[in-house]
Amino acid sequence: MKRVVEDPSVCWIADIWQAVPEGPSGLAFIEVPFDYAVSHRPGARFAPAAILNALGALATTNLDRRQDVAVLPCFRLGTVAPDHDFERAYAKIEAAALEAPADWTLISIGGDHSITDPLLRATKKRFSHAEIGLVHIDAHLDCRPPRKGQEHSGHWVYTASDVISFERMAQLGVSAPVYSLEYVAELEAKGVLLRTTSEMRRDPQLVREELTHRLDGVDGLYITLDIDAIDQAFAPGTSVPCTNGLFPYEVMDLLFLLGARYRILGFDLTEVSPPLDQTGATVALAAELIHHLWAGIAAHLTAVIRGKTSPAS
Repeated sequence: MKRVVEDPSVCWIADIWQAVPEGPSGLAFIEVPFDYAVSHRPGARFAPAAILNALGALATTNLDRRQDVAVLPCFRLGTVAPDHDFERAYAKIEAAALEAPADWTLISIGGDHSITDPLLRATKKRFSHAEIGLVHIDAHLDCRPPRKGQEHSGHWVYTASDVISFERMAQLGVSAPVYSLEYVAELEAKGVLLRTTSEMRRDPQLVREELTHRLDGVDGLYITLDIDAIDQAFAPGTSVPCTNGLFPYEVMDLLFLLGARYRILGFDLTEVSPPLDQTGATVALAAELIHHLWAGIAAHLTAVIRGKTSPAS
């Protein structure tokens, strides 16, 4: 892999992948190139390889957070073979996710957002006795029922409702003008903490306090991030770009905060489409987002070793 600079003091992520997972905890990366349910423009099947290539070109030091992510071992679990049959595809994804080493955090790179259903089911099985909080960062609510023959990726909140604890769920950055308020009322009636882009921007400290209260007492988190939560000025390479999205620093701050404060059981990043990403900016952003979450998880580990509950304590 070509380096930005040859510097013996710098360690690159591409050089720290373990051939065999070793250690009690770490990050297990899995590629999920499934985009047959994409709602509008396909291409997300090409994202996993592109994003991991971009991630490998980053230094292990996240300079913005003053954190070396190499304190956590990392391992590439492999690629889930795509399948045109939806039921078989989701079964394969769930089975592959269950192969992650025990107690390791599974980092899944899609793919369209429908993959969250099998990934969430696998996480519930991997940590069967844990109370799991769910943080959903997305411009869309993803709660419409699936339609046979007119598949779409925005159904996983509906189809996975049997494994979601809605009172422990937050949907953040919602802004896509394709829903009625009936959807919002239904989700909030179930207990979901739902905050739009403008609400997050108007009082970010209040939203953080609400999120902390909502997640109080959970044993760990599952985070799902749809790249279209971020404004199309920064993330144009996606099926349905958002004209009123969050800024990259807002999502990076949130991911680092969650990683540093909670045990992250699983994470997925979806809907990046390299064929629609003419400058490569969206792929690069996706790699940076993972880097910031990784830095947060590393900071959490460092704090635990030092006898603190989180870097903020």
